[in-house]
Amino acid sequence: MKFDPRVVRRIALLCVLGALLAGVAGGTMLVLDGRLTTANSYLLIASLAFGIVFGTLDPGLIHRVSGPAARRNRGQIVVASAILGTLVVLNVVSSRGGQAWDLTNDRANTLAASSLAALGRLKSTLTVIGFFDPNVANEAADQQSLDQLLTLYRAQNKMVQIRYVAPARDVADLEHYGVRLDESLVLIYQSRNQVLEPGFESENDITSALVRLESNRVPVVCWGIGDGERGLADSDPTRGYSAAKTEFSQLGDREQEVILASIIKVPASCDLVAILGPQTKLTDEAVKVLADYLGGGGRLLLAVDPFGDLSSENHLLASFGVAFDGGMVIEGDPARYSTNPSAPDIPLTADYGPAPLARGLSGLTSYFPQTTAISSVGNSPVIPISVSTSISYEIPSLREIGSIRFQPGDRVGPLNVMASLESRSGVKDTRIVLVGTSGIGENRALDPANGALNKPIWDATLRWLAGQDTSVRIPPRNTRDDLIVVTPNQAALARMLTLLVLPGVVLACGSLVWWRRRPRREVE
Repeated sequence: MKFDPRVVRRIALLCVLGALLAGVAGGTMLVLDGRLTTANSYLLIASLAFGIVFGTLDPGLIHRVSGPAARRNRGQIVVASAILGTLVVLNVVSSRGGQAWDLTNDRANTLAASSLAALGRLKSTLTVIGFFDPNVANEAADQQSLDQLLTLYRAQNKMVQIRYVAPARDVADLEHYGVRLDESLVLIYQSRNQVLEPGFESENDITSALVRLESNRVPVVCWGIGDGERGLADSDPTRGYSAAKTEFSQLGDREQEVILASIIKVPASCDLVAILGPQTKLTDEAVKVLADYLGGGGRLLLAVDPFGDLSSENHLLASFGVAFDGGMVIEGDPARYSTNPSAPDIPLTADYGPAPLARGLSGLTSYFPQTTAISSVGNSPVIPISVSTSISYEIPSLREIGSIRFQPGDRVGPLNVMASLESRSGVKDTRIVLVGTSGIGENRALDPANGALNKPIWDATLRWLAGQDTSVRIPPRNTRDDLIVVTPNQAALARMLTLLVLPGVVLACGSLVWWRRRPRREVE
C-alpha cells in the first residue's frame, strides 16, 4: 500500500514538532525538578519516540539539513537557536531564584528586615512541620493562607524545608513535639524545636521563635516549691499548672524545682526563679537568699493571692519601693470581667502599661482571677504591665458572700494587677515581674479550649525574664483576601500552559511560516 508523499511529509512535520515540544518541556521540567520524575520521563520518552517516527517517515532529513538550501539559511538557524536557548536558560535560572517584585502598597508579600536577618543566620536546615487535616475545609483554607507566609521564608533561604502532615496520621510526631492542637506549627533547628499554636503563627511569632532557636541557649526556670505554691504536675483543669509545664516544653525551656524552705543559694543554672501562690510565709533565710540573688542581677516572677500574709514577700520587695496591697480587685465594668460564671472578682484586662514585655499585647485580653493590686512607694521604678479600669476598686478584706459592692474607704482604680521593674546590678540587670494572682498561668488561663487568654502575656513574661526579649516587633500583615490562591490542579494547568502550550504555539507558527515559504524556495 502506497501513501501520498505529501501526507507522509505532513505527518512527519507534526512528529518533529511533537519531538521538539516534548523535548523542551521534558528537559525544562527535569532541570526544575532536579531529578527524573514520572512526568518529565514520559515527556522525554515521547520526544524520542516522535523523533524516531519522524526519521522513519522522512529519511531525507539529513540531506535537506546539509543541502544547499539549508546552508544558505544556516546563519538564521544559528541565531534563532541561540535566542531560543537563551530564553530557556533565563527561564530556568529565574525559576530557581528567590527574587520577586512586590507591587503591593503595604509590602504585604515582603518579609520584614528582622525576618531576613534571622534567615541569613541559618547554618543548617530549618524544618517547619504543619499539622493540618486536608479533609477539614477550614483547616485546608488556613493551611493555604499560612503556606503563603512560609513560602516567603523558603524563597529567601533554601535551608527552610516545609512539610504538612495530617494529625491523625502522624500521632508519633504529635506526641514527640508536644503538639496539642490541629493547625499547629513546629519549627525544628539543630535538635531544638518550638511549637506555635493556632492564633500565634504570624510573621512576628515565627521570626521570634527562629531567633530563640538560633540563640542556642536553653533557659532554665527554677520553680519554687515547699510553701504550698502551685505545682507543675497538677493537672486540675482550673487551678493546676500542667499547661504551664507544656508551655515550657513548647518554648524550649527547662524547669527545675527549688525547695524554698531549705534554700541556701539560688542554683547558678537558674535563668529565673518563679514563685507562684505560696500559702505560708517565706522563711527569713529564703528572703535573704532571694534578696542576694536579686542584688546580683537575678530574675524573679512572683505571684501571690489576696487576703494572705504577704509580709515576707513585701519585705523582699521593700528595697525596690513596691508592695502587694493584699486586698482583692473588683471590676465594676460588666464588660470587663468574667461572665461564665458572672464574677466581678475575675477581671479581664485589656489595658497595658509601658512595660517592655507588654509590647505586642495591645488589643488582647488577659485573665486575672481574684487578684490583689500592686502599689509603688516613693520613686519606685515599677512599671505597670496590666491595669484594671477606672471604675474598678479594691476591697481590703474578705467580706460576706454577696457583699463585694463598693464601700467608702475602698481603693479605686485604675489599679496595677501586674507590674515589672528593672534595675542595673553590676554587669546584669535585675528583672522582676509581680502579679496579683497566682492564677496568671493556671490551666484555665492557658487552656486552648478556653481561648488560651493568658498565653501571650505568660510567654512574654518568661521571655523577658529569661533575657530572650528580642527586638522583633513586626506589625500584623495585611489580612485582606487579595492574594491569588491556586489549587494543585490549577498550578499544574499553569505549568502545562507555560511549558507545553505556549512553546507549542510558537513552534507551530514558526513551522507554518517555514512550510508556506518552502515551496517557493524549491520553485526558485
